[in-house]
Amino acid sequence: MHQQGLAIPLRSVARVNLGNYAINKEENPMRNEIPKWGWFNGLFLFEYEDALENNKDITIGEFYNNFRNNHLNNKEFPLKNQGIAISSLYMLLVFPREIWEREQNEGTQFQFNTKSLFEFENGNNLSNWDFIRLMRNSISHANFDMKSDGEYIFWNRKDNDDINFKVKILHSNLFKFITEIGKYYLNKVGAQHCL
Repeated sequence: MHQQGLAIPLRSVARVNLGNYAINKEENPMRNEIPKWGWFNGLFLFEYEDALENNKDITIGEFYNNFRNNHLNNKEFPLKNQGIAISSLYMLLVFPREIWEREQNEGTQFQFNTKSLFEFENGNNLSNWDFIRLMRNSISHANFDMKSDGEYIFWNRKDNDDINFKVKILHSNLFKFITEIGKYYLNKVGAQHCL
């Protein structure tokens, strides 16, 4: 059984080795389909805007069903899929750090509750700043994977190839983290830099 919102993979391709933790992509190709789901997410929004220009009365349900029929042969299209999860993490961890927090030596002031939703295999004594920094590194370098049951694994590999950070989180809990960090960056940090 997969977590609600997780797009089921269609085929497999590779193998990733994390030392003692190997993930066989032939059993779980979900990571490799992230660009595809990211594209479908964007296409959905682009085409919905066009559809509204042509028919202001079209409902989101009608458009959703038409989209699934036209692009996915009526296959499942969960809106909270892995493409939106990873895209959101990139936009909320990598990008803000580069444009808003680069000058902060003391690190983030983000005090979040959802850190407890992560299962730490390595790095459980990190400050919030180091946790966010290592999550950012994981996303920036595509050091993450997914299991078909909806579990995400994020890790950081040091220059000497040692893994100094590895956490797991379920798909549904990842969206709770994304929501909390999004509110922080957009309402606290970004508000200082935007109109």
